[in-house]
Amino acid sequence: MLYLGYVYLHVDHVGRGLGRKLLDFARAEAARLDKDGLVLLAHPEADWAVKAYLRYGFRVLHAERTKILCWNDGWMKPYYEEGFHLFFYDLSIGDFAEA
Repeated sequence: MLYLGYVYLHVDHVGRGLGRKLLDFARAEAARLDKDGLVLLAHPEADWAVKAYLRYGFRVLHAERTKILCWNDGWMKPYYEEGFHLFFYDLSIGDFAEA
């Protein structure tokens, strides 16, 4: 598993495909490192981010604080922020989602 922390684009660069390029790079690195997926935390009220992650192929793994903090033997504890949801991108699927 590879954790992506704080994936942000400056507003001047939104809509140019740079977010997809960042996620493509992370996906390629995870595959190169023989990881089975990508995880990230996003706040559900950040509509633009959530829509982008879902369009890319991430899915909500957990929305509940307790489940996030217990997931994978507490692996996300150092990264968790109150109210955020845990998203997962499965690299084992093979065919990657297209926007």
